[in-house]
Amino acid sequence: MQQTAMQAGDTDLNLRALRQQDAVEFTRLVKAHESVLLGLCQSMGLQYADAQDATIEAFAAVYRALPTFRGDARLSTWLYRIAYRSILRVRKRNRRWLSAATANAPAQAAENRIDSSASKGLEQDENARQLWQAVAQLRPQEAAVVELFYRLGWSVAEVAENLGYSVSQVKILLFRARGALAEKLVKMGVTP
Repeated sequence: MQQTAMQAGDTDLNLRALRQQDAVEFTRLVKAHESVLLGLCQSMGLQYADAQDATIEAFAAVYRALPTFRGDARLSTWLYRIAYRSILRVRKRNRRWLSAATANAPAQAAENRIDSSASKGLEQDENARQLWQAVAQLRPQEAAVVELFYRLGWSVAEVAENLGYSVSQVKILLFRARGALAEKLVKMGVTP
């Protein structure tokens, strides 16, 4: 039963070994989820160094709590909730959450996926950079749902489950984020 509660990306992980804090299995867990957590941190406006701190803090909290993980939720859901709280703590501690480096980091990943060989591609690159720069300026909750829904392609239900929100709350946050992004992009001279 508990193994079936794990998400597809978690099924190859040995839950029993993780609960016993097995170093090899924990390393596999980190490798499976680290890039998603770093992307979430950066989309929520953390500078790269702060994103790394939040990610490390989240994995440390996960490691400490693994023996008590009951398996009521999927392992990834549990991990992302811990990470989300870590990101909020780091943001609160630092208060310097937006910089040019932060704004460009999420956009860089998006730009790498866009073919910039033609002039239209270059325009799309700049629009993607500006879009993710605007996302990094959103409230943390809005930035998180935008990152998970649009960039990672998760369903509203998956976003809700992973962040501990209701489906209605996620829809409201997405609606507000779209409105805020439209305003920010207009101010930046980008047509949404």
